[in-house]
Amino acid sequence: MRTKFKQILSSIITLSLTLTTVVAQTTVEQTLEVLKNDMTNGGDFQVILQVKSTNPTSANTLGSATIDIAYDETKITYVNSTSWAFGFAQGYSRSATNNSSSGNSFVRLLVTGLGVNENGGADPPGFDVSTSFTTWVQVNFTIINTTSTTSLSINSGSNAIGFFENPQNEPNTGVINNQTLSSTSGIDDEPLPVSLSSFNVQSMESGVVLNWATESETNNLGFDVLRSDSENEGYEVISSYQNNTELEGQGNSLERNEYAYTDQWVIEGQTYWYRLVDIDFTGVRTEHPPLSIKYSANDDPAISDIPTSYQLYPNYPNPFNPETVIRFDIPLLDNGPQPTRLSIYNGLGQLVRKLYNDSPGAGSFEITWDGRAESGTSLPSGIYYAVMNSGTYRNTIKMLLIR
Repeated sequence: MRTKFKQILSSIITLSLTLTTVVAQTTVEQTLEVLKNDMTNGGDFQVILQVKSTNPTSANTLGSATIDIAYDETKITYVNSTSWAFGFAQGYSRSATNNSSSGNSFVRLLVTGLGVNENGGADPPGFDVSTSFTTWVQVNFTIINTTSTTSLSINSGSNAIGFFENPQNEPNTGVINNQTLSSTSGIDDEPLPVSLSSFNVQSMESGVVLNWATESETNNLGFDVLRSDSENEGYEVISSYQNNTELEGQGNSLERNEYAYTDQWVIEGQTYWYRLVDIDFTGVRTEHPPLSIKYSANDDPAISDIPTSYQLYPNYPNPFNPETVIRFDIPLLDNGPQPTRLSIYNGLGQLVRKLYNDSPGAGSFEITWDGRAESGTSLPSGIYYAVMNSGTYRNTIKMLLIR
């Protein structure tokens, strides 16, 4: 009798423990991470959306998702969404739709798994949501204003991510089970202390002359000039705002400012790489892409005004409204003047204007584009490309028109 009582009591205790066990709820967390920030007007700003799950069940295959990424349309413009982690091969349809309106712009990412494992044979296989952050998609923007910070965030009000409710991931027999979504995180892109509109190096009899200009400056303490014998390493400071007043910044300015520095310690025939670094009031250093030059005193315009090579320079101003100037060089050629064409294309790669078509002699040339198409109509705001062809030379620059 005593033994039987112990067995009954043990069963009651086991049942009690089973009834009070709590199964942890599966949650989904999303975050945004900056992949690239050119920090210049017309430059690229790219973010990646990363997602992970917590306490997933065996049925952890993505069923559907709606994610809205809100952005400030006065600072950046949406370009496209690329590098998706899943698509038709996994059984999904997907889309990224831009919804731009004053004060309420967002990119809606929409994923539907209607084709996942329809025949019960794990084909297409679907996409399992991992317990560690995995990149789902890259969202690309163009910067149009660097004068202050901007932010991106995931809109929790319209946010929804669901899993298939059965381990076989069969949409015909299962139900997409929406999961609890954790709080989403946003990002702030810190603007470059300066909006650098041009940076050029030139051989002069006095040395290598660096010229650059800013269209705006934010908390700019000043510049350091760095030099190296190679592109990717070995840079050393050869002049600094700390000991050269000509390199001191303007603090906060919305006006154009021009700077120059001459590197006198150069050797004829030697190639040098130069890099600008601007420093803000908090000491944050931001490096700009380097430029190279093979020094020759004979390149001094005072000695020779004839270019020695083809060159298509960045347009100025950029961004622009209503017009911009495009400058290019043509060298002296043994086989005489070559046909030179300068054409304007829109962001879709469509030709919109034949700006220049001639066979000039050697020299430096400037062409003004008024932002109009071949027909004379004003083109809308957006990214445009100037393409130069002359002989075997071809080069492209990117321009931003803002109406």
